[in-house]
Amino acid sequence: MGQKKFKKTDRKVLHRIIRARRDMRHFKPNSSVDISALQRILEAGHAAPSVALTQPWRFVRVMDRGLRQSLADEVRRERRLTSYEMGTRREQFLRLKVEGILECAELIAVVMPPDDENPFGRRTMPEEMRIASCACAIQNMWLAARVENLGMGWVSFFDPEVVRELLQAPEGSKPLALLCLGPVKAFYPEPMLALEEWTLGTSLSDLIGLDRYPAEEALPAWAEQVLAESDEEDFEAEDERPETEVEAPEEAVSEEDLPEEIEAADAAPQVEEVISVEDFPEESDDAPQAEEDVPETPVPEEQDEVPPGEETSVEAYLQEVPSAPEPFDVAEIPQLAPPVALALVEEAPAEEVPAAEVPPPTPELPPRALSESPTEPEEGA
Repeated sequence: MGQKKFKKTDRKVLHRIIRARRDMRHFKPNSSVDISALQRILEAGHAAPSVALTQPWRFVRVMDRGLRQSLADEVRRERRLTSYEMGTRREQFLRLKVEGILECAELIAVVMPPDDENPFGRRTMPEEMRIASCACAIQNMWLAARVENLGMGWVSFFDPEVVRELLQAPEGSKPLALLCLGPVKAFYPEPMLALEEWTLGTSLSDLIGLDRYPAEEALPAWAEQVLAESDEEDFEAEDERPETEVEAPEEAVSEEDLPEEIEAADAAPQVEEVISVEDFPEESDDAPQAEEDVPETPVPEEQDEVPPGEETSVEAYLQEVPSAPEPFDVAEIPQLAPPVALALVEEAPAEEVPAAEVPPPTPELPPRALSESPTEPEEGA
């Protein structure tokens, strides 16, 4: 039986969902996700393409609050370390909300299993193809979550080895994502980093080349700022250096004269140019300490929340969001294939029942639209 052709209305809905997807960071606390919706989202991820059909993804549903707190602590630790790489934009970076691990209704970790070393389609790029396959699964989950009117955010601020140990994953596996999932008050009208004026997207026309790599694009704004500040510091340092006379360059020595030059140098009095550690005199308590004379800039241990009265652009938008418009109708979305057995909840082992007493399977209830649906952004956002 041939595949059913999609209609133009289906195409319009698909592209509408793609444009409405957002990387969410703000979630409704104390909310929940319907188990059937979670099943559909995981099935969408598992239906993603993968190189050589290897399906290099494992999904871990984090339900233990202690484990979730440990993951949040690791994310915040890496966030602070990342802030040191931001130069003068460190304070602006620390004002950004980069995760919602403790607020979201569900937390799903995506982990790559140990490599089976299958060379099919990935002999020259083994690691890259596994990561690309997992990214396809995550994107499927993102779109499936959006059509369920649920927000999802990909968190990557963590040390993979630390998260691997927290999740008790086997050695050789690698966590790639912590996916925050759950109801939100509203979806951002534009990507959050654009609303916060951290960075802007690039036009598609600037990223397409004809028969060759497209022209190099300009550096992102944050990189240009960091480089400019670095250049200014170099110029200031050069201005403070004392002026010295430029010595005339020494005459070049040919290979024929090289042995004589070496002998002459050996015969000449030697000047100690290399000083070993043992030659340094012991420092007295009265000796000036350069490092101690320079006061260190105090670094805040944590700055996870924006100070009161200093709301970010996104938070101000969320407070002014009107009532939610009509959401996506889940009933109009084609259903996925019957799901495989997934351990979404812990169940006690069932007692053995004689074959004659086994009740017939309960028919699956049709999906329903969420009663509380967040705001949907305008098309083209």
